[in-house]
Amino acid sequence: MNEGDIMRITVLNENMVYKKNLIAEHGLSALIEFNNKKILLDTGQSDVFIKNAKTLGVDLNNLDAIIISHGHYDHGGGLDYLNEINNIPNIYISTKALIPKFSINKKKNKYYFNGIDVDDNIKNHFHYIDDKEEIFKGVYLISNIPYSNDFESKPRGFYIKQKDKMLPDLMYDEQILVVETSNGLSLFMGCSHMGIINAVSYVKDIFKDKKIYSLFAGMHLINADKNRVDNTIEMLKKENINYIMPCHCTGYKVSAKISEEFKNSYIEVQCGSVIEI
Repeated sequence: MNEGDIMRITVLNENMVYKKNLIAEHGLSALIEFNNKKILLDTGQSDVFIKNAKTLGVDLNNLDAIIISHGHYDHGGGLDYLNEINNIPNIYISTKALIPKFSINKKKNKYYFNGIDVDDNIKNHFHYIDDKEEIFKGVYLISNIPYSNDFESKPRGFYIKQKDKMLPDLMYDEQILVVETSNGLSLFMGCSHMGIINAVSYVKDIFKDKKIYSLFAGMHLINADKNRVDNTIEMLKKENINYIMPCHCTGYKVSAKISEEFKNSYIEVQCGSVIEI
């Protein structure tokens, strides 16, 4: 592998931390460096990603792009803190991500806002994406993921507010970041609300005959039943992925199971991790 082919992923925010002087919160933010591009995936829910970047000696002042995987607070809540950095680049976000999002507490029968509310200065940097776009050569964003299998159910407990009505949120705003490398496709997902296998299948439909080389993803399996977890693992095994990096909302029990099932390809993700693949 040539030096230019090496991808470096620096985790600036994640649910878990074991390293000194770093902060963790429920959220995700990762700096992806490849082919002389620096891409920030998500901003967590606060300024934790900026504080951790300073601790790690990571410069966020020369980013080429910021991607917001979807419109939940734990992925885009840190957007307003971008005023603390210089040279804010294009922020790539789905047109649907700013529709007001809510979750419900059924015991209290009450809706809670769990979306993002961004100031106008930051919105001026937004580049809206509807479906699929190549943002740099070989770097794609894909949303509107279809539900194509029978074991990944549509999200429950999430809603969007449209015309004063609460409607189920099917997470069509969630974007997959796809990077073409000489080894195959590197995939990045914030939460995979639409199902990690649905997402992988859709990428394979678009990029015919392309191998999936690496997968970095919150897989939203923290509350999944055994059938979904088992099916997910069996389907992932068929892909022969070189590096699998579950994080954030995957859940520690499922991450542990993945580590056992994918001994040769599993990489642990936590705040401060620097992963080179």
